[in-house]
Amino acid sequence: RGLVVLKDGKLAAERYYGGFTRHSRFNSWSVGKSITSTAVGIALNEGKIGSVDDPVTKYLPWLKNSGYNGVKIKHVLQMSSGQNYDESDYTQVMEGATGTTIRMVLGDPLKKQATESRRIRQPGTKFNYASMDTFVLGQLVEAATGQKLATYVQNKIWHPGGMASSALVGEDYYGSPIAYASYNATTRDFARFGDMFANGGEVRGKQVVPADWVREATTPQSDYLTPGSSESIGYGYQWWLCGGDRGDFFANGLLGQRVYVWPAGGVVIAVNSEDFNSGTPSAEIIAAYRAVADKVVTQG
Repeated sequence: RGLVVLKDGKLAAERYYGGFTRHSRFNSWSVGKSITSTAVGIALNEGKIGSVDDPVTKYLPWLKNSGYNGVKIKHVLQMSSGQNYDESDYTQVMEGATGTTIRMVLGDPLKKQATESRRIRQPGTKFNYASMDTFVLGQLVEAATGQKLATYVQNKIWHPGGMASSALVGEDYYGSPIAYASYNATTRDFARFGDMFANGGEVRGKQVVPADWVREATTPQSDYLTPGSSESIGYGYQWWLCGGDRGDFFANGLLGQRVYVWPAGGVVIAVNSEDFNSGTPSAEIIAAYRAVADKVVTQG
């Protein structure tokens, strides 16, 4: 429904379909996970969060009776918190993000659902994609900064990042931000967000996102998160990492929504889609985005 391609921060291509325009806002789906993790990185740089090695319950004591008790922030960022959460099939209405969201819509608070989480493995030992981890990160940002997630993102990422639209973040009925999927923005602003990471966190000469955080968030921190061949996919801090030596990575959302970033080539590709067969990230996806990026670089 929307496609924006940037080369060195300049518009290289833009397409819209189905009546959508450059002014249309799209739900971020799980691309929002990369935005939430960026807010964590900025709060860490400001000293509001001491270390990614701190237990998340240092800031969220109400989770001490849950599976998150004692789990390091780092492991929550890496989707390796060890929780009993199955997000392998979105058609399973009682599991994963589908079940979490349906329960939320029916009035079950997200915070209550987080307290019910139970751990089934040692944190930091296995990747397990879990939207509840990102909800917890959103709660972490609010507790550490004393601000609503939307306000913090607006002031620390959206405004200094040059976004044209305001930062809108959906909430449950009790005011908790749906940090794993509910940022609403234009395709151009999703591309601008990617461009910040393509430039090491810098926008118009200002360091918006700490450069150290950009590197750490887009680098595998453990062997089980490291991609192998050029066709493999790894994971950083809520960013998907492409294999090989190109150093490219992407934010990934439901229905084929993605923000692909290739810093070495200066290319960012933002896509909003309604592809019900998009599935999980694959080698084919990487090949397609790399082909477009190579074409953009070749054409100048």
